[in-house]
Amino acid sequence: VTNLIGQLLGSNRPPL
Repeated sequence: VTNLIGQLLGSNRPPL
């Protein structure tokens, strides 16, 4: 699910 969060908060924090 980190990919989904990464897309949403991509500019907030790096995709782990």
